[in-house]
Amino acid sequence: MPSFDNNDVIVLVSIAIVLALLLIIVSLWRGNRLMRDVLKSSRTEVQPGVDREAVDQLGEKMDSVSQEISDIKGQILDKPVYEGESDAYLQAINAARAGADALELESRFGMSASEAELLVSVHGPQQSRAD
Repeated sequence: MPSFDNNDVIVLVSIAIVLALLLIIVSLWRGNRLMRDVLKSSRTEVQPGVDREAVDQLGEKMDSVSQEISDIKGQILDKPVYEGESDAYLQAINAARAGADALELESRFGMSASEAELLVSVHGPQQSRAD
């Protein structure tokens, strides 16, 4: 029986992992292709008593809704967390960084005590603690 050193074992395990991943990818691709074929055939083969035009309209509506969801998802991901200097939260964060306490944030920016305390604890000046 041949002896294997650590490098040989690492190479063999890496090859096995790559092959397993390729197998998974091919399986998923085939499954996706099969699902698309089933969906296409279900759109073309209408059961008796079902309005073909209604099925087509529903398919178009589903495609439209899917596109809208993708667009909205993109907008959400592209939206900056803070927009401009006029944003009250950005101003409150800047005030906390400048040393404002929670009571000052509450009165200046009309936020709840818990919100103000959170902003001060996250964005306020860090104080060294003696443990």
